[in-house]
Amino acid sequence: MQGLFRRPSGVYFLRISVPISLRSIFGKCEVIASTGTTELSIAKMVAGAEAAQWRQRFFDAGRLSSLASTYMTNDQELIRIAQGHPTLHSGGHLTVTEAATACGLSPTVLLGEAAESRLSLFVRTGGTRGHMVPLDALELDDPEIGRAGGFVIPDTRRLPEDAVAHICRGMMRIPSSDLPGVATALLGSGEVFSVHAFEVTDSPGMIFIPSEGVSASLDRVEMSCTEVEVFRKSVAATIDPKRLREARTLRKDAVHAAAAVQGKKAHERLSTALAAYIQDGLRQKVAMESEITRIRNGCNLLIELEGDLPLAEIDTQTLRRFRDAKLSLVPADENKIRLKYHSETMAQSIKAVEGMHWPIMSVSERDKRMRWIGAWFKWLHKERWIAEDPAMGLRGESVLSKAERRDLKSDGRDDEARDVFTSDELKVIFSAPWFQTGKGKLTKAGTYRTYSPMRYWLPLLGLFSGGGRINELCQLHLDDVRQTANATWYVDINQEDADQRLKSKASRRIVPLHPILLELGFGKWHAALVEAGYTRLFPELKLDTEKGYGKAATKWFTQYMSSLGIPRDGTKAFHSFRHTYTNALPEDTPERIRKQLTGHTRGADVHDKTYRKDVEPELAAPYVNRLQVSLPVIAPFDIDAGLVAIKDALQRKNRGAGAQEDLGPQG
Repeated sequence: MQGLFRRPSGVYFLRISVPISLRSIFGKCEVIASTGTTELSIAKMVAGAEAAQWRQRFFDAGRLSSLASTYMTNDQELIRIAQGHPTLHSGGHLTVTEAATACGLSPTVLLGEAAESRLSLFVRTGGTRGHMVPLDALELDDPEIGRAGGFVIPDTRRLPEDAVAHICRGMMRIPSSDLPGVATALLGSGEVFSVHAFEVTDSPGMIFIPSEGVSASLDRVEMSCTEVEVFRKSVAATIDPKRLREARTLRKDAVHAAAAVQGKKAHERLSTALAAYIQDGLRQKVAMESEITRIRNGCNLLIELEGDLPLAEIDTQTLRRFRDAKLSLVPADENKIRLKYHSETMAQSIKAVEGMHWPIMSVSERDKRMRWIGAWFKWLHKERWIAEDPAMGLRGESVLSKAERRDLKSDGRDDEARDVFTSDELKVIFSAPWFQTGKGKLTKAGTYRTYSPMRYWLPLLGLFSGGGRINELCQLHLDDVRQTANATWYVDINQEDADQRLKSKASRRIVPLHPILLELGFGKWHAALVEAGYTRLFPELKLDTEKGYGKAATKWFTQYMSSLGIPRDGTKAFHSFRHTYTNALPEDTPERIRKQLTGHTRGADVHDKTYRKDVEPELAAPYVNRLQVSLPVIAPFDIDAGLVAIKDALQRKNRGAGAQEDLGPQG
């Protein structure tokens, strides 16, 4: 046998060469393994089995190395994969998107592993009725391959006699035989579909068949933190140590460099910042040591559940994600959980009571902790540790998670998660000074510091262009705004350019512009931008690699709503323009046109979804033109002021490099 040799002791050894591409991973050029015997025939059998195991290790390492090289496109992603996230140590479950964020890999990678049955998928239920059925009572789907091929799931009216009525609560595992199909479906469209059988982890040998199919979608299917963490570690093990050291050095330098812009101590960790706040800020206001301890523990939840990050990495979205996805899982009376289940961290306590009916922390207590965290960051901003207060955009928002807000609705409809703007609210929104004068207010230095054309046109487009989602509008290129041969203005919402992306295929659509936009000067403004050499409708907006052009716009509109006194309880947001638009369309608008205008799936069958084309702008325009909402008097847009405001914004964007990235050949 190749590679087999005998040492002077008489014992046979196996020499296996490590592939050149994997030597940096295994840290050696060859593997020497003892067979433990002096008998040649036995040594050959042992060596054969050992060689097969090493070939499998090389294959797995090569596959993971390929994943790493494919998806770690920048140093930031490489570091995220290498260091992981505290959430993955909790032993609980996260949605696919949350798990991807925590481990540093994309949802596509995780679902690809699930499709190969290397990662499990789960659906969480609060109480689903059905039956527990012994696996032995079910017919095999393919007798030749046995249980690996799955089982034939009977109709609920034809269950075996051994079936027992059951209400399933907590986490239900999608059977391994169904993983390829489910994961592939999620990879394809992510649309809701039904699952008709589940494994229940604490009932081996049984399968749960719900009375009705349980809906599953990309935002509902979850993954095991433990499994994802094991996978992350295996991918991280393939990272070239030299490249990782270089990435960490570059990141450290970047964080310190950013401190000059983000604050003199933006490079400091959260734990250091909290200690300083307690000592130099909180103790000046609070005398009782017990209260100081409560506030310290409340603020420390951010560190424990998000990680001890540098201050420079904390933004409004990070705090919002912590509030909605992490703080909403914190159990009430957590000290009792530590006594009963011997947990040592909050993450362990969350895991210990997962699937039980243990109550979560009340809304008022969660709100109190967010106020403590807000006061902490306000102090850091005041003391110039950070240049901007990331908690400011959260003030006035509801601490309820999206799921909790939906549960408060009587019928639980998803479309109730956002409300329409009332006439009074629209009047307030569109009564800002720039709507009254058509331009912003100059500073004493003669520049537009707090105004850009986005503030004028974005809310109007949200209301009058199909209720466009904020990122859909922010990423529009000037050549996406067009006229037909009959002079009908419309926007083509698409993802044809590399910096554009849509929520789904159905979001691609053509939407006629409402006459009010043209009366206010939108067509003339578009022509002025083209003539000036710009390429995008909102050149002042900066592209975020994860959130697109809409990140800064969302932050602005959130703060704008808060400044107007409109309740920030999650029901009123920029997305509410979509609901306002839909409700304002004429009653006789055909359903297909209504769905086209708002970017929803057209029709119910394959013919409607695949083969029928969207109607031309001229056919949809009559319905759009009849859309009516009550607004205050709005002044036409001041084009000259708008061009100056954009130049001022570009001087601030990317430290003055904004003009280079947004101007065409004329720039």
